[in-house]
Amino acid sequence: MKPKESGRFCDSCQKTVVDFTTMTDQQIGAYFSNQPKNVCGRFTAGQLNRDVVLAQNASNSVLKQRWLGLMTAGLLSWSSTQGQSTQLSEQSVLIGKRITPELSAKSEHIDQHETTVAKDSTWVIEGKVIAETDKAPLPGVYIIVKSTQQGTTTDANGTSKLTLPLQDDQFILRVMGIGFVSQEIEINPARKLPLAISLAEDSVALGQVVVTGTVCARKPTFFKRLKNRLRASR
Repeated sequence: MKPKESGRFCDSCQKTVVDFTTMTDQQIGAYFSNQPKNVCGRFTAGQLNRDVVLAQNASNSVLKQRWLGLMTAGLLSWSSTQGQSTQLSEQSVLIGKRITPELSAKSEHIDQHETTVAKDSTWVIEGKVIAETDKAPLPGVYIIVKSTQQGTTTDANGTSKLTLPLQDDQFILRVMGIGFVSQEIEINPARKLPLAISLAEDSVALGQVVVTGTVCARKPTFFKRLKNRLRASR
C-alpha cells in the first residue's frame, strides 16, 4: 500500500484503503449505504465474522444485506492480507443467510436418526402364563434368559414384560413357577409375540403322597368284656 491524501492506496485492487478500525457498526453501515459494492478496507479481527444488528428503517434494507454479507465473508480476512478487495455480491449475502438453516436441518436429521436407532435397539417380549389344568393366570412365575440370567416375574394377571437388547441370534427363555414343571422356550426375531405359556402341575413338588395299608380288628377276651361292663355300670 502507498500513502495517499485520503488514506492509503492498495496496489492489488487499485483502490483507496478505507480505515474502518475506529468506526462503530452504525458508522460502517452508513458508509456502505452510499458506496459501490467493491471496497478495499482495513478492519480489526474483532470486527469480522460476527453477527451485526443495525437500526431498522426503510432506507437501509440493502445496507443491511450488504453489511451482513460483509461480516459473514469476513472481508476476505483483511487481518492476514492487509488490504484486499471485497465484493459484497448477492451470492455472498445468500450464503450468509442459508448456513444456519442448512446446519439446523442436518442437526434435526441426526437427532431423529439417533432417536430411531435408540428406539429400535431394544426388544420387548410380552406374554401370559396360565395353569394347564384350569387355565387360571399364574402370578409370581419367573421368566429368565438362560444365557444371561436377566429376567422378570409375572404380575397378578399372569402377564409379563421383558425388555432386552435387540439381537439377531436366538436365545432360550426359562419359565419357572413353584409347584409347576419348568419350561424352556426358544426365542428368535421371527417368533410371534405375545407369548402364551401354560404350565403343568408338578405332583412331586406339591408333596402329594399316597399311603396304602390294611386295618385289623381284634375281638376282646371274656375277662376284658366283663371288665368293660363293670366300668360302664358304675
